[in-house]
Amino acid sequence: MKVAIMVCGHMRTYKQCYTNFIDKVISPNSQHDIDVYITTSDINSGRVNLSPTITPSEEIVYDKKYYKGHGLIYKVDKQQLSQEIEKTYTDENYTLKKIIFQDEKLEENNIDPMSWEWFRRGIFSKPWACFNSIKDPNEYDIIVRTRPDLILRKEIYFTIKDCLSVFGGWPADDKYETRKYLADFFAFGSPKIMKNYCDIHLMKTPLPTSVKRHPFNSENQLSLYLKKNKIN
Repeated sequence: MKVAIMVCGHMRTYKQCYTNFIDKVISPNSQHDIDVYITTSDINSGRVNLSPTITPSEEIVYDKKYYKGHGLIYKVDKQQLSQEIEKTYTDENYTLKKIIFQDEKLEENNIDPMSWEWFRRGIFSKPWACFNSIKDPNEYDIIVRTRPDLILRKEIYFTIKDCLSVFGGWPADDKYETRKYLADFFAFGSPKIMKNYCDIHLMKTPLPTSVKRHPFNSENQLSLYLKKNKIN
């Protein structure tokens, strides 16, 4: 099969996680023709307790409110980061096709993290931008969405099914309409399904929900979105 892997997110701990990416995602699927696309931005954000190595540009007021004292935001050198990504993401079992940088303003990340807009601009914007940077998504049998900072416990094997493959299904608390957890950081499916999945970024208004505690969180809204769009 031809497989496109979209690595989307701030490049925080990607170097530490890269070996896991090879062992759990690339190697189990080395028989396929794999292209890797990376979408990140020209800023970075982190938490004080993670010992950030970049001089902070500005404190995130709302992030401190949400994370109770953590939260710093940084401007990054795009050329330097791009060179480091190219040096890191190299393996004989895939081709690094493209690195896309979203231009973000510091203040765009200083909004209420309890709002839908926080998730729409944040975790859902980069997969959408990455998917739309692929010249012809339909040349691929499967398109994968992942993050650069994941550590996966199990090997992932790509298969073609008429559904979206995603982590989840186990019981969850009252932040979820279905009371079942659905991950927002890893998924794969056909180009048609993945286009629909990525288009959640275009949803300007959150979907109605009975959830009272953090109703606009990304996992809850993603679950409602998939149901509304009849994605199994």
